[in-house]
Amino acid sequence: MAGAGGVRTSKRKSWRRASDSNDLHRMQGLLALFRWASREEPNFRPRLTSQISRYHGWPVGRRNDAPGPVGVQPKADVRSKQEYDESHVITARRVKKKGDEYLIPESVDLECVKYCVVYDNNSSCLDLILKDDSDNSGSSKNELLARGAAIACGKAIAHLTRHPVQILRGGYESFSAMYHFFRTQKIIWMPQELDEFQAYPVEIVPGRIYLGDFRQACDPKIQKDLKIKAHVNVSMETGPFFVGNADKLLHIQIEDSLEAIISPFLRHLCHFIDIHLELGSVILIFSTLGISRSCAAILAYLMHRNEQTLKKSWEYVKKCKNNVRPNRALVAQLSQWETIVLGGFVTDISVPLC
Repeated sequence: MAGAGGVRTSKRKSWRRASDSNDLHRMQGLLALFRWASREEPNFRPRLTSQISRYHGWPVGRRNDAPGPVGVQPKADVRSKQEYDESHVITARRVKKKGDEYLIPESVDLECVKYCVVYDNNSSCLDLILKDDSDNSGSSKNELLARGAAIACGKAIAHLTRHPVQILRGGYESFSAMYHFFRTQKIIWMPQELDEFQAYPVEIVPGRIYLGDFRQACDPKIQKDLKIKAHVNVSMETGPFFVGNADKLLHIQIEDSLEAIISPFLRHLCHFIDIHLELGSVILIFSTLGISRSCAAILAYLMHRNEQTLKKSWEYVKKCKNNVRPNRALVAQLSQWETIVLGGFVTDISVPLC
């Protein structure tokens, strides 16, 4: 099956650029096809899970909140072979180019994936870039419209996917600088190796606040990789880090039940996080499963920090993490917190927020 502007060969999938008359070359068309993937955008949070899958021959990472193949996230590297061999994002596959065609590994069916991230060296804008045409003869050079490799490849792939292609803002240079622990030189992964990947916490405030579970809070590698300097533990369990250090650990001991009361702790919670952000600390907020109590805590803080409604805070966190499920008792307490932050009820909690 070929898309509008894409041609597949019988043996190997490839995409040809559409003609210059194609409407998709205009900025409006590009924005309809692409989405930025970056730490500044809440719809993209780099994370690996313990359920890495090999789907249609392409090793990919599954979002930790997306069940089954709908969550697979192929990563396409359109840099040179030398750059790819030096290092690349874990499980990323290099997309080769032959003339105007982009070639991907065999047996990859992009119609079966929801998230597809394409990256080059340093794409930072979806705008068309002006460059000189060095092939033109004469004293003056004509400036022609061209686009970065990731955008050109993404445009071709967009014809073969059911969802917007994500272009990694800043490319590999920015991503690898911020998430060095996701770099590798390894190309071939055994199933057992993929199964051993561990999920990382979800990034809520870029580089500053993460949301996770108790297992992640006990993992020394995750603490080191993310440079975690403070914990907010919203569970009955006691973790191994910062025990006895009230300056770096806030332990809100509440059960995962409808009888749990978090309201008395919310002011202290917000003050604790504010202080650590001012100190430049990286904070991990967690509960046993990272679904209910810790989500309620981060929702309360976002309402306080941004002076925004419960609904708006919920929508933001939902973009970062699909399984946001504070129990109804915690939601009722967050509604009361909204009146303290904003001076009145705004969010109708009788209507499901998800």
